[in-house]
Amino acid sequence: MQKYEIGSIEWQEKFHQCLDKEFANPHYFAVHDLLVISYMIQCDAYNDDIKERVYSILKEFNNSRNPNEIMKNRKKWFENIPIRKQSNCMNNYANRWKTTIMDIRIDTPENYCNDVKKWAKEIEEIICTV
Repeated sequence: MQKYEIGSIEWQEKFHQCLDKEFANPHYFAVHDLLVISYMIQCDAYNDDIKERVYSILKEFNNSRNPNEIMKNRKKWFENIPIRKQSNCMNNYANRWKTTIMDIRIDTPENYCNDVKKWAKEIEEIICTV
């Protein structure tokens, strides 16, 4: 699995713990795309050219659209566009986050999925009010 060096060391470790849970248990993996999108947005890791597309994908997830349907189009949306920034910096919303990857519980699939969904919804609310 590819290691992502995005965010603080503490955040990276927690992100990889989450990924380990997801790849070991399909009940955790149910929110994989939301986890990655939320983490990448919060770390301001997306290339500026695709941020608006990513925000719209997050909104679609949060509005209960089928994740498989959303993600099957992902490749064409991001074709020939670098997805990640080269630098690692926090974004303009950094002081507004109430929840971060560190708040995601990994003790049970139910807690994990609920926490990731709640986190994604909060991120959407914050980025849509700026």
